[in-house]
Amino acid sequence: MAREIEAKARCSDLAAVRKRLAELGARAIQKGFERNVVFDTPEGTLRSGDSLLRLREYSNVVLTFKGPRRSAADPIKSRDEIEVEVGDFDRTAEMLAALGFVKVWAYEKQREEWLLGDAKVCLDTLPAIGDYVEVEAPEEAEVRSVLAKLGVDERDVTPHTYAEIFREFAGATGWEIPDMVFQDKGAK
Repeated sequence: MAREIEAKARCSDLAAVRKRLAELGARAIQKGFERNVVFDTPEGTLRSGDSLLRLREYSNVVLTFKGPRRSAADPIKSRDEIEVEVGDFDRTAEMLAALGFVKVWAYEKQREEWLLGDAKVCLDTLPAIGDYVEVEAPEEAEVRSVLAKLGVDERDVTPHTYAEIFREFAGATGWEIPDMVFQDKGAK
């Protein structure tokens, strides 16, 4: 099982981060619209265990399981992750429903991916909650190093997932939150 090590930071100026990536010799690898659907058991077993089952469509369709975070308070998230590429988003969602999983949340983003050494840097724009930089690397020290090279202030790094950030933004007291999707699909 692979280990995901990443940090997410609120960003007020994605253009400056993009410029810095270019100055550092990073390579842009892809960009586009991404849609995600999060599934759970009807009882919320995955969420209550700090785990995630997500179906994502970006340049391909991927089913992802993420285990519990090493620490929910640590701004550098570290957790077990299993990903498998699947051929069809809608049929896979149908299969998950047939297995008893229910859709609990959907979210979309505009994503731009860069490679800087062994690190993947994603520039994300999400409805309602704005712009974020994500850095994923094989080691925590490298994540911290890339954040510093990009000029990301450690105070902007959050231990929260997009669902947790949106839940707070929406003022939800429980886990039933509206989907976080772009209203104008033409703006993708």
